[in-house]
Amino acid sequence: MKFNNNNKLYRCISKIYGKVTSIRNNMYDRKILKSVAFDVPVISVGNLSVGGTGKTPHVEFLLYILSDKYKSAVLSRGYGRKTKGFRLADSTATANTIGDEPYQMYRKFPNVVVAVDEDRVEGVQKIMAQFPDTQVIVLDDAFQHRAIIPGLSILLTDYFNLYTGDEIMPAGSLREYAENAKRADFIIVTKCPSDDEMMPVEWIREKLNNPEQPVYMTRYKYENIVPVFPDAQGEKRVLLQHIIEEYPISEIQLFLFAGIANPTPMFSYLSRTFENVQIMGFPDHHYFSKKDYKILNEGFENSQLPVKYIITTDKDAARIVDDKHFPESLKPYIFALPIKAKPVRHNSRFMNKMRDYVAKALEKKEYKPK
Repeated sequence: MKFNNNNKLYRCISKIYGKVTSIRNNMYDRKILKSVAFDVPVISVGNLSVGGTGKTPHVEFLLYILSDKYKSAVLSRGYGRKTKGFRLADSTATANTIGDEPYQMYRKFPNVVVAVDEDRVEGVQKIMAQFPDTQVIVLDDAFQHRAIIPGLSILLTDYFNLYTGDEIMPAGSLREYAENAKRADFIIVTKCPSDDEMMPVEWIREKLNNPEQPVYMTRYKYENIVPVFPDAQGEKRVLLQHIIEEYPISEIQLFLFAGIANPTPMFSYLSRTFENVQIMGFPDHHYFSKKDYKILNEGFENSQLPVKYIITTDKDAARIVDDKHFPESLKPYIFALPIKAKPVRHNSRFMNKMRDYVAKALEKKEYKPK
């Protein structure tokens, strides 16, 4: 989002907001506000903008890297949940009780401790009290939560909206000034295009204006679709490739039903293969209403094409799966399209650095990102 020089109100509010965040950061820097460090390795994943950089796929990527070797936990605020305070994900958890993104991670990583708490310090303390064998904690969306001093801080920025080209809210999407990116140990440029379309690494480093920080790049990889309601599928398993092979493209209708910050990349991905993709977009973390489902049902029934499916995101599926208002007639036809963050280059190098940090932290050795 570019700065709106013609809107004096936005400019004024942005200056005030930026001043407030600078004062707050200065108070933490001068130790007027207290920050706590923990003995357990803590990795913070966050961004400077209000959203849309892909935090959840990158938190999941870290869990893929670490949870096979270390007893791992993830702590989130639990945005959009209808509860307060510390909550631990268990068999009774839903998107309502812990938030859609933590619930999504809980379903994907049953061996990882998933917890939510607005107070991150309290959250870490309670995780360690209940699971003292925890070896690493990943903090989701925690770059601005300076009450905790992470052992490793990872900052995400969208390739198509680098923080250096953005401005403070509400004129832009930044929560704090771009110069504060210096607090990060690593910067990950997310949602990179194909190699043929991507600018050279040197160009990206110059744009970020932080030459001393290690910079990595990732892009999304779309996985095979999975049923949101497996019981409604029976033994049936549907893959996008199978749909293409069994039916003419012109006979297939897809409905992209999504409440995320930016559904355009997923829409573009589907549209590269399918001629008939209708997008039904809603705000991020949107809780679907009976009216939303009615519109979806009407569109589905009114489509004259013989082959019809509904595609949604993992995050939306986490809210839909426990929603008693979702139409029974549509359950066999709705699928989630999972995405994974995939390093563009130096895949093994980045993974080794994450594991190296945890290993050294557990051994109480100093770790310096390079």
